[in-house]
Amino acid sequence: APTDTTTTTTTATTTNVLTDGMMVDDTIDNNDNNNHNDEDGDQVMTTSGMTSAISSSGALTPTTPQQHQLQRIFFVCYHLPVVVTKDTTTGEWTARWAESLLAKTEGSAVVKGYDANWVGTVTTNPPIASQDDQEKVTKLLESMSCIPIFIDDETRQHHYYGFCKQVLWPAFHNIDMLDLSTSGWIFADKDTNATTTTTTTRNGGGTATTHDSPTTPPPPPPPSFAMESDWDQSRLDNWLESFKAVNQKFAQVMGDVLKPNDTLWVHDYHLSLLPKFIHDDEIKFAKPVSKKIFFLHIPFPTSQMFREIEFGEVILEGMLHADV
Repeated sequence: APTDTTTTTTTATTTNVLTDGMMVDDTIDNNDNNNHNDEDGDQVMTTSGMTSAISSSGALTPTTPQQHQLQRIFFVCYHLPVVVTKDTTTGEWTARWAESLLAKTEGSAVVKGYDANWVGTVTTNPPIASQDDQEKVTKLLESMSCIPIFIDDETRQHHYYGFCKQVLWPAFHNIDMLDLSTSGWIFADKDTNATTTTTTTRNGGGTATTHDSPTTPPPPPPPSFAMESDWDQSRLDNWLESFKAVNQKFAQVMGDVLKPNDTLWVHDYHLSLLPKFIHDDEIKFAKPVSKKIFFLHIPFPTSQMFREIEFGEVILEGMLHADV
């Protein structure tokens, strides 16, 4: 009589490693490993559908009905880890995952075990110039489980290049605010290459001074940073208001999509107020409480340095409203 044969799938031990705020999965399925084909590569999403493969990292797989039964997790970061471009000839937008630890990676434990979603601002090439483009990009990124947030240029400048890069980033790296406000190099205006010769004229009396040609090549010009510091304390108020506005915008978007038992994973200091804003929104509207994680990608300053930040208490309170 024929003998039934059972195929056994062996799975190695799973180890989750926290790397720069992302879970890296070491689970190896022997059958999957044997059948894996590196030539499949990534899929580039376009406004007209799926196109050709581009690389072997961050490949996107279509969403299946089974995924919607998984617990949802939202990776919230200031910059979405995507590259979005437009063909100026056809007008078609395309998107792919960027080379980032926050980007979707095939085989990740988070992607396997959760219904993973990404939220953040998006920078496109060329920049979005119309409402129609904005709607197309939103729909395109929706197919990659991404929710784009659009911010006007002035608010972006004040938030990112102002408050984040000129206040928080230096302070969190223990750069004294006084040093920051007075930094700059002024070079003396001297000509040290020419030689001066003094000659005394016997008949006419007196002296004559002549300047010989330089005996050595002139030095290179001063570096571009050889200038006075342009630090202006009065700009902080506008920067702070934009910082709050961006965090509030993220909170508004998340408030519309969060459901009971969702996990919110906020990344880095750009969104340090978001955990508190989400908490306040849940209390105000009696919404179900979500699980909040805040991961700081840069060092936290010493207490002496942190006290120099005029709005430090607000920043700290925002982060401390996260559960982890």
